[in-house]
Amino acid sequence: MKTNERREEKMKKEGIVLAFGIVILSAMPATMVSAQGSYPTRAVEVVSPNAAGGGLDFALQLFKPRVEKVLGKPLIINYKPGAGGIQGTLSAKDAKPDGYTLMAATVSTLILPPLTKKGATYSLDDFTPVCNLTSIPLLFCVKEDSPYKTMEDFIRAAKTKKMKYATPGTYYNVHILMEALSRMAGFQAIHVPQKGTAAGMAAVMGGHLDMLVAASSGQAGPGKLRILATAEASRLDDYPNVSTLKEIGYPLVISASDSLWAPRGVPKEIITVLFDAHRKAYAQNKEEMDRIGKTGEQMVSILTGDELIKVYRAQYDFFKKILDEMGSAK
Repeated sequence: MKTNERREEKMKKEGIVLAFGIVILSAMPATMVSAQGSYPTRAVEVVSPNAAGGGLDFALQLFKPRVEKVLGKPLIINYKPGAGGIQGTLSAKDAKPDGYTLMAATVSTLILPPLTKKGATYSLDDFTPVCNLTSIPLLFCVKEDSPYKTMEDFIRAAKTKKMKYATPGTYYNVHILMEALSRMAGFQAIHVPQKGTAAGMAAVMGGHLDMLVAASSGQAGPGKLRILATAEASRLDDYPNVSTLKEIGYPLVISASDSLWAPRGVPKEIITVLFDAHRKAYAQNKEEMDRIGKTGEQMVSILTGDELIKVYRAQYDFFKKILDEMGSAK
């Protein structure tokens, strides 16, 4: 089974996919007619709660020109970063539910802020899921010449001394994933949050920290870091010798995912038009999009809105449980 097909099946079955990415959406061609009339009749805005140039933007740009071709109208990406994704998410929440304002989201912008930050006055119930677009594996990496050759080596050592690990930031999905693993495996580790994955990678390569836990973003390879484990449901085709947490006895299956949402109240017919546009855009350009996605270490993984909300609700329950145990929930 191909990697992206396996990942789609995993996301549907496991319901635990975590997160970092985005999804992009837009309008629909004049040939697509809903109860609201011909939709869309003008450009569709996609609010991105993250800045341009990151993983979320990569996914948006991957879909944008292809979805525009299907819809027959432009997608306007409106970057509204700030406060860990809160600013852009609140903006989309308050938009008119007419299908002309959509929101790209990840677990780290849609689920985690309401659990950890008082200013995040929104919830999953404020949005209508459109579809999932991409997923990104979460990796546990060490310095290339680290004495820990396997994840089991690292865990055994962590039971005798406190390890220091990096993530892109506090309360990111990978931070909570590591907290869940440490509780399950019975070790303690000191979290040293960094300003992004690149900073964490540099800290581990420099020998200042023992491990980097992050979404895949080019950190592995000769002269870089070595992967000890992934949180995938099965081994990655690109790293067939790397174990999953699940197969070494820790049933944590989590990926970063990029998804598309609309304000609550958008008519079902419009949601269907949007989903069909993204599905068709991928079907028409599958080989090319898979190849481009791989350069950004993202896998196209389209789920329906119903499938997506099940995944995100499962993630919400998982993260809330761990945050409550950490004493970090707001």
